[in-house]
Amino acid sequence: VPPPEAASRTDGGPPRGRVILLVGWVNGLYSLLRALDPRLPCGSEVVVLSEKGLDWRAAQLAIEGLALNGASLQDHATAGEGESDGESTPLREKTFGAASSVRELSTSLRNVRLKHIVGHATDENALRRLPLGRAAAAIVSADVYDTEGVDSIDSQITDSEVITSALLLQDLMTS
Repeated sequence: VPPPEAASRTDGGPPRGRVILLVGWVNGLYSLLRALDPRLPCGSEVVVLSEKGLDWRAAQLAIEGLALNGASLQDHATAGEGESDGESTPLREKTFGAASSVRELSTSLRNVRLKHIVGHATDENALRRLPLGRAAAAIVSADVYDTEGVDSIDSQITDSEVITSALLLQDLMTS
């Protein structure tokens, strides 16, 4: 959990939402999001950088009943689709607002909204697209979604990608 000062306010008001960077798409992402959601203040954002396309991500999240923005699919259908940020970039960045429905269903994320950036986790230009200055924490994982079993993934390659991504992030955040 990020340090409290990352989300504290100087005006004495309630804590602001935190920004968590999630670099790579991990098996069980839904479980990770469900674990983070109650531990983060309302208005928090998880920014996912992965080479997986938005359609693929939408399909994976839909299996768990979530829309791309973290709302339940039922709430999202009544609230309408999110809009593109209007930028035309090679990485195709899209932002989706938090659920607007007053009645939250058990499958929706209550405190967190999701933002998606399509790009490679080891690409410095893709990492620069992340809100590094606002980030309270970063979680770096291998950008895989294995449906054939753990043995089908080359662990040396995924370990190398995680280390490379983590070192690049560290360099970008300290420079």
